[in-house]
Amino acid sequence: MARSPHPLMPARAFVIRLVTSILLINLFVAALAGFSLYRSRQQYEERVAIQTQNLARSLNLTVAGIIDNIGLAAFSVKREAEQQLAGGGIDARSLNAFALEQKERIPELDGLRVTNARGDIIYGDRVDPERPVNFADRQVFIRLKADPGAGMAIGPPVYGRITKQWVFHLAQRINNPDGSFAGVVFGAISLEYLSRLFSTFDLGKQGILTLRDAKLAVIVRYPDLPGKSSIGSSVVSRELRELVGAGNISGTYLTPGSIDTVERTLSFSRLAKHPLYATAGLATSDYLAPWRAEARQMASLSALFLAGSLLFGLSVHRGRKREMATEAELARHRDDLEEKVRSRTSALEANNLRLAEEIELRKQVENDLRKAAVIMNKLSDAVCWTSKDGAYVYVNDAACSMHGYSREEMLSLSVPDVACHFPPEAWPRHWEELKQAGSLHFETVNRAKDGREFPVEATITYLDVDGVEYNCGIMRDISERKQAEAEKQTLLAQLSQSQKIESIGRLAGGIAHDFNNLLTPILGYAELMKNHLPPDDAGHAGIDSIMQAAEKAKVLTQQILSFGRKQILEMKTVDMNEVVTHFYEILRRTIRESIDIRLHLAGHVCGIRADRNRIEQVLLNLAINAQDAISDKGAITIETARVSLNDDYVRQHAGVAPGDYLMLAVTDSGSGMSRETLDQIFEPFFTTK
Repeated sequence: MARSPHPLMPARAFVIRLVTSILLINLFVAALAGFSLYRSRQQYEERVAIQTQNLARSLNLTVAGIIDNIGLAAFSVKREAEQQLAGGGIDARSLNAFALEQKERIPELDGLRVTNARGDIIYGDRVDPERPVNFADRQVFIRLKADPGAGMAIGPPVYGRITKQWVFHLAQRINNPDGSFAGVVFGAISLEYLSRLFSTFDLGKQGILTLRDAKLAVIVRYPDLPGKSSIGSSVVSRELRELVGAGNISGTYLTPGSIDTVERTLSFSRLAKHPLYATAGLATSDYLAPWRAEARQMASLSALFLAGSLLFGLSVHRGRKREMATEAELARHRDDLEEKVRSRTSALEANNLRLAEEIELRKQVENDLRKAAVIMNKLSDAVCWTSKDGAYVYVNDAACSMHGYSREEMLSLSVPDVACHFPPEAWPRHWEELKQAGSLHFETVNRAKDGREFPVEATITYLDVDGVEYNCGIMRDISERKQAEAEKQTLLAQLSQSQKIESIGRLAGGIAHDFNNLLTPILGYAELMKNHLPPDDAGHAGIDSIMQAAEKAKVLTQQILSFGRKQILEMKTVDMNEVVTHFYEILRRTIRESIDIRLHLAGHVCGIRADRNRIEQVLLNLAINAQDAISDKGAITIETARVSLNDDYVRQHAGVAPGDYLMLAVTDSGSGMSRETLDQIFEPFFTTK
């Protein structure tokens, strides 16, 4: 039974493997992109954590420096006041001048003032002794009055009675010589000044800086909520309260916000000498904006890779279908031939089966080579992006290498400069056709920089990216594939001729064997009859005629066996030059004198293993055929030479191995052969006579 020319299972398995491969590759690319984005986000978050920590430390150092300077100024005024009290009393003018001098040295101060024991502000800048402002209800005054060892006290934010703006106070206790309470000296820091100071930090669109007291109440926040003041607010995120409650003096955390709902990464730092906390926060929407743009770009590239892999898979699938169609046609012809051969004899079936297996193995090797070629072509595919006017906007290295241009030269060209079949006037029509179809697959011819034209297989896709139209082309140089197809046709023709000769040879050999089996008894019986007749019997002449006819038939049988490759040849090592030279005299007597016989023999010994009689028979047959082709005068040339057959020659001639050979050539000056005769010269029993 003939085998199916188109087995379905391998084709289905190929499609499954192709789809699985494309799916796995795209899943790998997606996983790689996801991991890259995950690592990138971690890096952004790590950087912003370090940035907020640096901001918090910088704010810590800045505020601590201001407080230390103000505390030093307040301590200087305290010491001056206590010295004057110890000397007999306060010199108002001198103390005022001293306080103003200290205040001028510290631009951050909004005021440096002194109260008496009742809390009346009587010394310092912008103080009217006749109309004193009372300070006795402020927390710093109450604390310092009650606690002689309190040191410097820091109060909550309050609305200043002299400055008419929000401030917070830093105060020192003044003692009488006997240690009793004499008043306080206090400095005021404007919250507006701190807001201006905080505004110099780079926080992004929604970043914040906050200064909180020991109870985590807000002293100042920048920027503050529009239309709503957060001064004194005790609203604190759970994360900050837990970190401070655990005794941490610094830390970083992510929270959706306490005063507003904006998610931020915040870092806090406690001032080293004062019960204040500096916090700095950067909004997630600000510092992750570049990462989100990167994620969108990565998603676009992944989608583009998916589209490219799908297009490549479609191209491979189409190529596979064409190969399968060709293989099916070849299999059909092979099966027909095998069926004819099997119908003649069972002995030939086994031989033809071996031949079919050899052909199947050859096809498998060809398929393996084709797959390898597909992989190599994949690595060298050219990718070109063109704009609507046909100008190149992107080319890869394979495109530049394929056409012989540098990238700069290639980008200065347009499609009509490279594609032979796309003149400028035809480009608009091609663009509209591509736009309607979405994707086109065809073969065309391109021109390289050196003027060389070569065939390409192109898959062109129309793309609209953000309203801009592009033409994305994936091209493959198919010069080698075209050449391979031509070589394949040549090999198929040679294989068909070889099979035809072998089939007829086997048939002729079988007939010759049967004929030889018939001649053996004929000659034997004739010999017996001749031996039984008297020497002078008239029947001897008839028996001799029978034996002569049988001998002639035996010679004919030997010739048929030689054609069928079943005669045992007398193979010896002979010198081809010596054979030709020795046979020259026979040829000279055989060929008419008007034809010159010329010998051009190699200058060294040309030893080969051959049947000398068969070589002489070949030379005689060729010379006689040449004589028939020469009408009057002419020449026949016999030549020997050493030749080396390379891989290119072997690939185009079936049954030949590469290496060194001896060439025997016979040429003549006759009329030659027509194309029809030349195609049939190796067919058995063909003749023009």
